[in-house]
Amino acid sequence: MAGGLLAGLRGIGRRVLAPERPVAAVEVRQGTLGIVRLAKEAGRATLGTAAVLELAPGTVETSLVEPNVKDPTAFSRVLGALMERVGLAGGGRVALVVPDAAARVALLPVAGSDLDEQVRFRLRKVVPFDVRTARVAAAAVKRDGGEAAVLAVAMARQVLEGYESVLEGAGLQVGQVELSGLAIGRHGMSGRGDSLLVNWDEGAATFVLSRDGAPLLVRSFSAEVAGRLEEVEREAASTLLYYRDRLSGTSLGEVVLRAGDGDAETARERLGEALGVEPRLVAPWGSQRGGLPDAGRAVAGAAAALLGEAA
Repeated sequence: MAGGLLAGLRGIGRRVLAPERPVAAVEVRQGTLGIVRLAKEAGRATLGTAAVLELAPGTVETSLVEPNVKDPTAFSRVLGALMERVGLAGGGRVALVVPDAAARVALLPVAGSDLDEQVRFRLRKVVPFDVRTARVAAAAVKRDGGEAAVLAVAMARQVLEGYESVLEGAGLQVGQVELSGLAIGRHGMSGRGDSLLVNWDEGAATFVLSRDGAPLLVRSFSAEVAGRLEEVEREAASTLLYYRDRLSGTSLGEVVLRAGDGDAETARERLGEALGVEPRLVAPWGSQRGGLPDAGRAVAGAAAALLGEAA
């Protein structure tokens, strides 16, 4: 089993357990698999070799309740090829980055003792799987006025074990598990003022609205909404309205967009019109010498997970 499910944005992230630093991160998407390896430069951690390969249709199908890896043989074949490309053929400790839609994220008004028990009790009402056996992580959220809350992430045991088994079968040790959106939000945003992260990727979309790094609202959408840019625009406008009417928001100081597929520039322009703020495209590797491959958006979560660990 993984050392811990890492849940949180900048300023509130914490591990359930504290594993050793991973040497690489593996990011799983429905259509691609990618690996980013950590390197050392002038005594500091930086991004090293990266590679991305396509997965055959149906190899991975994101679900909250069923194992996501539908064809372990095909998955393992692609994983092995990637490990060769990045110099990880001998195995090693890695971070596993999975789609947001593989887990349920919720903001819960809980505080005090027996936090785990309270979180699991409240999650029972919002998850379609047995929360008693699920992997659950929670991080405290500081809010104006002292209101107590936690950001909770729950992943069904069979979903997590389905990912872990194929990685461990290839000689990789899963030291931590992350959701792509939370990894990007934790590393790729300033953590100052009011901000919005839009993680839109392969049939799913997640909006995380934060104030000074603490999330105020998390909204997740299925393939039916995420499959069309106009639907994502509509939900962006709805999120902005909620922010103004219910959260006393005045203006978003920062909007960050991860558009995993399609025309990212078009998505940035249209979401900018809906939100009144032009989004900044995710590029956690932007300052790294040599950069990442052309398909860098496919491993944006993996890069962010490694950079977050190196910080």
